[in-house]
Amino acid sequence: MKKIAMIMVVFLLTLASALAVDPVASSVLLGGEDQERGQTVSTIVYVTNYNTLDVKHIDVTSFTGNAKYVVTDISEDVTETAENVTSVSISAYVPLDFDAVDAKGKKTSFSIGAATLTVTYTDDTTDDISVPLSMEAENLLEFHSDSRITIGDEGDSKFRNDKSYDDVNRDDKIVLDITLENKFDNNGDCDDPDDYGDCEIQDIEVELEADDSDFDDENVDFNDMNSESEDVESLSFDVPDDVKEDDYDFDIYVTGDDENGARHGEFWTFTLEVEVPDDEITITDAYVNPSRIDCDVKHVTLKVEIENSGTDDQRKAAIEIDSPRLDLQDSIYNIDIDEGDSDTKTFDISLPDDVDPGTYFITVSSFYDNNKESDVDSVQLIVEECYEEPVVDDDIDWEEEEEDNTEVNIIEVPPSTGVIVGEEKEASFFESGSYTLLLGGLFLITLLMFFVLLVVILKK
Repeated sequence: MKKIAMIMVVFLLTLASALAVDPVASSVLLGGEDQERGQTVSTIVYVTNYNTLDVKHIDVTSFTGNAKYVVTDISEDVTETAENVTSVSISAYVPLDFDAVDAKGKKTSFSIGAATLTVTYTDDTTDDISVPLSMEAENLLEFHSDSRITIGDEGDSKFRNDKSYDDVNRDDKIVLDITLENKFDNNGDCDDPDDYGDCEIQDIEVELEADDSDFDDENVDFNDMNSESEDVESLSFDVPDDVKEDDYDFDIYVTGDDENGARHGEFWTFTLEVEVPDDEITITDAYVNPSRIDCDVKHVTLKVEIENSGTDDQRKAAIEIDSPRLDLQDSIYNIDIDEGDSDTKTFDISLPDDVDPGTYFITVSSFYDNNKESDVDSVQLIVEECYEEPVVDDDIDWEEEEEDNTEVNIIEVPPSTGVIVGEEKEASFFESGSYTLLLGGLFLITLLMFFVLLVVILKK
């Protein structure tokens, strides 16, 4: 037994020695939520020495990450404490484009890589430690205290992070009047590390995400904002009319980039406590078939679907339809419908024989306890104009003898001929009186010219 115990002790000592040879370093965060960009920031790394030898010094011998961070150590020789803890100061540069928030506006630190610390002992032997490095810088785009929320018909109230709002009802309209503030100082130069400031924030977007599919996500864009300025935009949505009674959580976040490309923003949450009445009969659908009729149709069907959207079972739900212009009124009482269930009822409607053409509206109402109104809707029925067919008299003989509309010219020949010509024959020009007159005229002209010529000759 003694031999076994001795073996166990040696084994444990050996195991402990093997497991505790390498030093251990604390996590490293460079900067913080108030850290300005364009500066070198330093922090202390604590190294616990599990070696039997004392630590002489610690150096940053390499850095795995973007060279823009310029990671170095600024320590001289170190001295261990009684707990074998040694501290070393490590530094890095915070670039102008370093993000303050993640893609959802949450303030956070970001990994920039890992530094290798080389631990040198008093006998000049060394151990290497890989230390992950993260960095954080200040955020300069924030929700302003003037932000407001309006729920339904209630007056607005302050909109705050991680707050619950009660007495929210179905169909309530939620309006968020969001005020943002660019908190950059308007002095300095945005791209000058030595005089950093006066940065415009661009591409600003506010997004709303619901944790329940009954609500739609929403978003709104802001204009670019100069330093030390404020801007307000409204974002709104409706509480669904069929949402269940429950608490609904929402995330709302804002993001925007400054002129150097650094992302700024905020992330808030809030809760809407939706209350549902005990007794509620909702009309989920109502339609008439056919919805358009002519004069020959005197019967239509109206179907109404209701849902027990309250928290209590109903034994006396009711539906009523009404249209004074159609002289219509009908109802169905004592409908048995459990919480969350639906039911469909049908009404057969007879129209008046003398119904005029036009558009008619039928009011549909739902009730609980048979007479306590819960919901109301309306459907449309169109009665089209009717046109009468022309009346045909069977006693009338529509066959008539075809009339000959051909014109006939009849010329009466002198009785001496004793002939009646049925069709006038057109005379030629040489047989006409015009030709005779022409010949006469030519004769007179010729005769006149002869006498003129004769007179001339006699004078000579």
